[in-house]
Amino acid sequence: VAVYAIGTVLAYALILILARYSSILERDGRLGSIRYIAGRTALYLLLPSIVLVLLALLFSSQLIRFLGITWPLPLLVMALALLVTWQLAILRGLLQGMQRFGALSLNLSIELVFRVTGLVVALLIGLKVGGAMAAVLGGVMVASVVGAYSLKDVIMSKPVPAPLRTMVGFSILAALGTLGIFLLYNTDTILAGVVLKDPTGVKVGTVSGYYGALNKIGTIIYFLTMSVGQVLFPKVIEAVAKDEHPGHLLAKSAGIVGLLGVGAIVVFGVLPGLIVGSLFGHDYSPIIPDVLPIGVAGLALSLDNLLIQFSIAVKDRVFIPILGLGVVIQCVAIFAFHHTFGSIVYDVLLSQLAILVVLTIRCAILLPALSPAAALDLTPAEVPTSIIVEP
Repeated sequence: VAVYAIGTVLAYALILILARYSSILERDGRLGSIRYIAGRTALYLLLPSIVLVLLALLFSSQLIRFLGITWPLPLLVMALALLVTWQLAILRGLLQGMQRFGALSLNLSIELVFRVTGLVVALLIGLKVGGAMAAVLGGVMVASVVGAYSLKDVIMSKPVPAPLRTMVGFSILAALGTLGIFLLYNTDTILAGVVLKDPTGVKVGTVSGYYGALNKIGTIIYFLTMSVGQVLFPKVIEAVAKDEHPGHLLAKSAGIVGLLGVGAIVVFGVLPGLIVGSLFGHDYSPIIPDVLPIGVAGLALSLDNLLIQFSIAVKDRVFIPILGLGVVIQCVAIFAFHHTFGSIVYDVLLSQLAILVVLTIRCAILLPALSPAAALDLTPAEVPTSIIVEP
């Protein structure tokens, strides 16, 4: 499941890329061009997807030993799940960019419902790890069918060539932003497993497991507020393209994230024992004092993500060194100060807050200088006729 999560970084980047360009094309009423870029993207993904499955088959014996599983089926199902997930990302990118938020919410919910239901059934009949990955695969397959139905008007339209070369630079931007956020909320757990030791100096899974539980509590706020960024992204592109100032959109979105996050933090502060007991059991009671600070770190991560989504939408590249330096600082802090899992909580909290302060300053400088040119790179007025049709 962890390897699958790493593979989904590509899916999140694809969603941002397709959301941006479908938003611009949909504004101009160019459904045929949306159909074209979606079809070409799906085609370009086909080869790496096939290679992934073949690699899983070729190196299955080595991989199952490394992952500590007893047979190759979960590995192969994971590869198939990633194949479908990457294709599903194309549909979700279109839904987000075309601002079909109802269909997007339904799509995301259906995947989770089928995944959890499938997991329960698989475990009840004894399928274990293979059943868990099969549940993941089943969820994304059902979501793909529903997503295709939600976009039937686009799928049935006649493809009209649109330039894809202009997507390359933005693709790198989206990939770096997605990877940076992914590293911010995953590297701390990985490093905790490396550096944490018990009082005798021996590395133990229990101590790092405590931090792993705290990490999951913190990311509750991140996933709770993720949909705000999904709505903000295409609306900012649309606003800038219409020469409307997007500052109010960013302010409202930050306010919504703040309200949701503060509400969760209040619950974390008042009922930390209930949170820990209901999620992990009473054996994890040592982490109760750190529930509140990890909740604040989760809110900071959510706001970091929102500002990065905004920066990507307006094609501002300054966030890249800020985010990259933030990831490095967080890793260095964990290596330098890791006396207990609580120490790592404060390493993460201070790192996330520092990134938030710098990103906020950058956005404050950026907002007055925004122009519609940043969001018009696929409109006919800016695309020379000679490159509209690809060779």
